[in-house]
Amino acid sequence: GVENPYLGIYSKADGIHLRVIARARDRQTALGLIVPVEQAIHERLGEYIWGYDDDTPAQAAGTSLMNRGLSVAVLEMCTGGALANSITDIPDSLTYFKGGAVVYDAHGLKVSGVPAEVIKRYGVVSQETANAMADCVRSNFGADLGVAVTGVPGPGEFEGKPLGLAYISVTNGRSVREMEMRLPPRRVTIKRRVPNQALIELRRLVEETG
Repeated sequence: GVENPYLGIYSKADGIHLRVIARARDRQTALGLIVPVEQAIHERLGEYIWGYDDDTPAQAAGTSLMNRGLSVAVLEMCTGGALANSITDIPDSLTYFKGGAVVYDAHGLKVSGVPAEVIKRYGVVSQETANAMADCVRSNFGADLGVAVTGVPGPGEFEGKPLGLAYISVTNGRSVREMEMRLPPRRVTIKRRVPNQALIELRRLVEETG
């Protein structure tokens, strides 16, 4: 027979969704069955959980920023403004979003203040360049946090690197969260998953450092 409660596991664009389903006479009894399962999940996966119920990565990050009175700015290469768009989907984003820039080549990065020697040494698509981008956009916009994404813009390889390779950097000026992503080589996937992951990393840094 089916276990009660039952745990449904779904892979979505913003991560793995866990749904706890309980069958009982009434809502109260069902919730009573769900609570210990939720606690067990939290004990094992707590640091990886970024939201509950209908949360989106943008909402979860926005709530973390608002709770602490912090602001953020973004610099994106390869997502075409999808990150800024996602942030500004939240009605309260005006209180914490300072702005951002969308670039598509080394010249755009240099205009944004990324040192030419970093780009020359490591390439446009690298963790080092992502880190420099996050630093620059944070200071350019006078924000508490800077978020940067850089990746292969497509349609094919770039700097000898494959479409689907991307780097994320989030900084508050003291700590940095870094991530390399290797995604299916589809632009629509990149523009959805890279911003989502950047927002999850943003929330993590805010929660870890206050």
